[in-house]
Amino acid sequence: MFKPTPDFYNYTFDFCAMAVFGLSAVLYFLTRGVKTRQNRIFLSVEVLGFFASLFDILGAYCIAHAHEVPFQMLYCTNLFYHLIHVSVVLMYSYYVMSMFNLHRRLHWTVMILFFSPSVIMAFIIVSTYWTRWAFYFDENLKYQHGAGMPLIYILSLLYLIVVLVIQIAFRKALSKGILVCVISMILAVVFAVIFQSIRQEMLIELFVESMAMLCFIFATESSDDIYDKMSGIKNSTSFMKEMNIIRYTHSGGTLIVLKISSVSFYHSKLGTSFRNNMSRQIALWFKTFLKEEEIYSLGAGHFAVILMGNRAGMVDDVYGRIKKRFAETWDFEKFTVKLVVQIMKLDLSESLGSDDDIISLTESPFEGSYDSFSESGMDDLGYLKREREVQDAMSRAFSEKLFKIYLQPIYNLALQRVDSAEALVRIDDPVLGLIMPTEFIPAAERSGLIMDIGIWVIRESCRFYRDAALSHFGIDRININLSEIQFLDTDLPERILGITEEYGVDPSRICFEITSTMTSGRPEKMREFMVKMREYGFCFALDNYGLGYSIKPDIFDLPFTMVKIDKSILWAAQKNKYASIEISGSVRMLQEMQLKTVIEGVESTEHMELLESLSVDYLQGYYFSKPLEEMRFMAYINAAGAL
Repeated sequence: MFKPTPDFYNYTFDFCAMAVFGLSAVLYFLTRGVKTRQNRIFLSVEVLGFFASLFDILGAYCIAHAHEVPFQMLYCTNLFYHLIHVSVVLMYSYYVMSMFNLHRRLHWTVMILFFSPSVIMAFIIVSTYWTRWAFYFDENLKYQHGAGMPLIYILSLLYLIVVLVIQIAFRKALSKGILVCVISMILAVVFAVIFQSIRQEMLIELFVESMAMLCFIFATESSDDIYDKMSGIKNSTSFMKEMNIIRYTHSGGTLIVLKISSVSFYHSKLGTSFRNNMSRQIALWFKTFLKEEEIYSLGAGHFAVILMGNRAGMVDDVYGRIKKRFAETWDFEKFTVKLVVQIMKLDLSESLGSDDDIISLTESPFEGSYDSFSESGMDDLGYLKREREVQDAMSRAFSEKLFKIYLQPIYNLALQRVDSAEALVRIDDPVLGLIMPTEFIPAAERSGLIMDIGIWVIRESCRFYRDAALSHFGIDRININLSEIQFLDTDLPERILGITEEYGVDPSRICFEITSTMTSGRPEKMREFMVKMREYGFCFALDNYGLGYSIKPDIFDLPFTMVKIDKSILWAAQKNKYASIEISGSVRMLQEMQLKTVIEGVESTEHMELLESLSVDYLQGYYFSKPLEEMRFMAYINAAGAL
């Protein structure tokens, strides 16, 4: 734009630029809204581009008809065009900074340096009426660039270079599509400036900028990709992108993760509508004291809050508010409920690790209880990483056949010999070593792998019972644990029956163990399943009876044939007379109900003496044997003389 003023201008590209900027602004507003600072900045770029195009047209028209329009209009239209155009460059640069949270992270002195070139450009443009630095009109009212115009272009180019450097420096935090799009935008704008300096009459610069901004909109996500429809706040995809930006830019800040463990319970009892209403109300509560861009819904009753910068006072205030509110009851629809929650607070200035670590952080339950309200901190990050490693080990276990069956003998006190065993599963992982079920079964339940693991254990138990001819060694029964998640499989009874028929194992040889806590969740489904299985000939044992508390009505309502009293009762009976009364009373009650009794955790001669006096039916524990691999189990029953 340093050539003499042309005799005519082609307004076509500027009219197109106005249309594109206008439509882009409307499209962006409808698909993304103005909920976040970043959205508002981008929308301001579109609006400024629209008005820059408008004043470029008006300015060019006034220049072409300089002798026919008032001089004030001639001057003002061109002044507004230049002022707004440099604002487009500034705001776009600021938008790119906001993508990486640099506007929050950088020191205020750096931000002053960032805005300084725009102040210089604005001063040159605004003062041009008196100084002629930006532009002026000669005696023939011909438009001419002033001595300061090259500096305006240089400073604008400096902003574009800063944008390019930021994009390259933090490229790992962006998708390849967005990175290519932004770099292409910069190159296209530079090309347009050069082209228009040669063909000034074409007015192509703003049109190229408008098309670049439109391409950027399509390269990024719509609101459906960014926001959770259920709660109306940002979703897990947005959360992962923000965490990646923090990780690669080392922005720091604080992350608060809230997990409502009782959501699934209320969902199963009160339905989807209740769950959705719960999520919406909780999200609305967060919005009363937090910015919308700071709140994320991670699904399944999980929420996250990201507080940027070093704001210890604010972090403590937010954390305190969350603790206080969730210690109280909530009113959802016509119900008043107490939510069971876990909360974790993490300092984001520390290393966040990989994407898998972040996923583990948000998806895995924290170590600790779910009783009412439990808190966790940075120490739990190691636990969550371990959870992720165990998930990977389970995936390897299926493909590489790393699951192993272990059997723990069950001693028949009346027969004075082992006559059954409990089948337990382990993972013999080449990376993590031997992984116990207490660690990987909860993880399998959360991931859904428990379905496949459960069927594998049943199949392997039946195979071993047949191949080892256990009935010839006096082993009448194998106990197999069932998970509550497995009851969601409506075809489970037929699948189990099909496995026993495949291996020629009589269903009476299989006893399924169900924990006492499971029976309280879905009693109707449980009864339906158990009745059908009893008709096929399978039997059931109530496991962990006495752990925490006993739901004794379940014994009356469900067709159990056996009850396994938890080891904690036996161990307490050695030290506490009331626990001794509890175990003896429980055994008598269960025997009067015609239920077989199994005492778990037998480890000493003192235990044996106590239990023999109670005339319990079965004993299980390390006093007899720890869980054994198949070959060692066979050696054990041979040595013990099971017959």
